[in-house]
Amino acid sequence: MDYVVPQIPALPAPPSTASPETFADLADAFLSALPTFRNNLNAVSALISAWVAAAVAGGGAGITAYSSTSQTVGVGSKSWTVPKGKEFVPGQTVAIYNPGGLSMYGTIISYSEDLTASLAVNVSYTEGVGSASGWNIFISPVVDLRIRFMSWIREVTGHFIGMPDAAIDMHLENLFLPAECAFTRASAGYSYTSVGGIELYAANEERYDFDSNTGNCDGLLLESERNNYLDNPGTPATQSKTLAAGTYTCWLDGTGTVTLSGGATGVVSSAESITFTLSTSTSVTFTVAGTVTRMQCENTSYRTSFIGGTTAPINRKADIPVILFSAVRLRRVSGTIFLHAKTARGAGTGNQVLLQIDDGTDNNRIVVLRDQNRYMFFNIYSAGALVLSLNLGVVADAATVRIMVQWQDGAFSASINGGGDVTSVAGGIPTALTHIRIGHNLYGASNWDGTLRQLTAWSLAAINVSPSNMTK
Repeated sequence: MDYVVPQIPALPAPPSTASPETFADLADAFLSALPTFRNNLNAVSALISAWVAAAVAGGGAGITAYSSTSQTVGVGSKSWTVPKGKEFVPGQTVAIYNPGGLSMYGTIISYSEDLTASLAVNVSYTEGVGSASGWNIFISPVVDLRIRFMSWIREVTGHFIGMPDAAIDMHLENLFLPAECAFTRASAGYSYTSVGGIELYAANEERYDFDSNTGNCDGLLLESERNNYLDNPGTPATQSKTLAAGTYTCWLDGTGTVTLSGGATGVVSSAESITFTLSTSTSVTFTVAGTVTRMQCENTSYRTSFIGGTTAPINRKADIPVILFSAVRLRRVSGTIFLHAKTARGAGTGNQVLLQIDDGTDNNRIVVLRDQNRYMFFNIYSAGALVLSLNLGVVADAATVRIMVQWQDGAFSASINGGGDVTSVAGGIPTALTHIRIGHNLYGASNWDGTLRQLTAWSLAAINVSPSNMTK
């Protein structure tokens, strides 16, 4: 038999919000090609399955095994007793199925040969519900291919293959908020365009930020209230300003420099911002040299978006998107949420909240946040007590994060960027929920200070889906 995997033809070029003039045509071509791509992928899967069936019929050749271990379908680490002499290696992708319609897929953790051989697998995807005691196990690269395909579709279209209709579906590369999301910002604000310029948005108009290097949309800006303490920052000129005690960050756009003197020292360039702290009211001089397109001195320990105007201090209010819990088909007792975002350019002295669902008080909350030490957390509060806290690890500044969290009584899980699932059976459910706050807390503070590209939420905990697979 000729064991050659056929090549699947490439899909058409995907649409990009960086090129709005071709977006519609490219989107039509791309989406219309997906059914054919799916059929080709299924054909390759069937071919490899046939090869595996032939290997089973021929004795397995080390890549298949049968186990009589009783096991319940579910994600996470699971073990089976299997024959010795197999060619199982940690990291290989395996499929484990029972003729009764139960399947599990994952990667091998270990294969040990003592008196009897034991195979440990980190199960990340399942089909069917129940337990069985007869399992066929075989190495299958198609499982990993399927996961990668699902991730790619999510990145391009914002949709999840195999998941039910979402209660909230915000794919913010499309540059609009759903009707149920109320947005306020009590001032005008700027963001970067796809070609490196800036765009002014009116008060109460949401801002979408672009990466000027790639032209790609980073998503909805979610920033805190800040002041720019420089006059006419869009037409920079040398000036001195008396600044109150506090922490400030000075930055610029352009090929020139700004030299700080007085209470702060150093040379600011487009590649090097300067953060400084004043212990008392101090006069600081900002000396402009060369071509400086815009400059900013703001009251924070890291850079945020440009704040333009004439006479300092120039104020930009916080971005406040809110969805009423009753306006969407979410449930208090269970749910799944996927978030694709970019972190702030620095960590402050408090939390940076990406998402908070609450009852209008701090007593009942579901929160996804980054703390002052840059750790991401999935926390739940019920009746005023912290009843769940899953630590997802440290996340760098200005970093892309894909997070999925799930909750239901006795089963809580979360993952970030395809890392291992963080789980707990202990926890609690909020007694009431009324508001979904995006990028801020109950008081419009503890702002995310980054961007949000996607928010998708379902009313049930997807217990047969590993969050780590959905965040790759």
